[in-house]
Amino acid sequence: MIQRTIDRYADRMANIDNYAVTQTMSMMNMSLTTYYERDPDGGPLAYTATTYVNGQPNMGDGGDMDDPYAVLACMKEQATYAGTETIDGEDTIDVRIDDMGACAEEMGMSGQPGMDDGELESGTMYIDRDDYVLRRMVMDGTLNADGRSAEFSTTMTMSDYRTTDGLLHPWLTEMVMTGMDAMMGGEDGGDLQSQSAEMRAQMEEIPESMRSMIEDQIKMLEDSMQGDGMTVTMTVTDVTVNQGPPTE
Repeated sequence: MIQRTIDRYADRMANIDNYAVTQTMSMMNMSLTTYYERDPDGGPLAYTATTYVNGQPNMGDGGDMDDPYAVLACMKEQATYAGTETIDGEDTIDVRIDDMGACAEEMGMSGQPGMDDGELESGTMYIDRDDYVLRRMVMDGTLNADGRSAEFSTTMTMSDYRTTDGLLHPWLTEMVMTGMDAMMGGEDGGDLQSQSAEMRAQMEEIPESMRSMIEDQIKMLEDSMQGDGMTVTMTVTDVTVNQGPPTE
């Protein structure tokens, strides 16, 4: 199944030298554009990704490697069949990855905040049985900080796939993170409670244009305190293909 997914991805991306995806995030009052440009020195279909914030390049972003081909090739070596499921009305083949940490470097997660003090362990990919795209991915692991350890889980659900000039991309992604509250809020969640209360107390002093973003951040903290996890929704607003960087 993963090999067929790799082959379909390679076919779709064969004539795409660069593309840009603009999206908004539920917790941020800004527009983010990620520009992907084919990297001839990378893998078979590697792209260098650069982030633009409100139309301007992120000064701290030197261009990260984005190579789904390499990620899938690595996971193929760890994969076992885990059954089938229906997600948002779409039939999927479920693939279990027993050692997802072995692919952390290919996934761009090696050296990321939190990963140096934790371990990415296992996960499951839910691959559309007709279109061979990822409908959902679950990643589980352990975080360690201040002498404490906690299990975490991240679930990413991709939907509303659309084709733009040959590029098939999800226009809606929901990411739910559970277990982070145990590390952020202390043993009794007091840190999160104080953060939420402080943010609410400052709402009157915050410019009206930013209140929606702050309210989203407060909701994330309060959901986390209730054990529902933190939810971030990313909504695509525009996709361009083979048109060069956003500033051109």
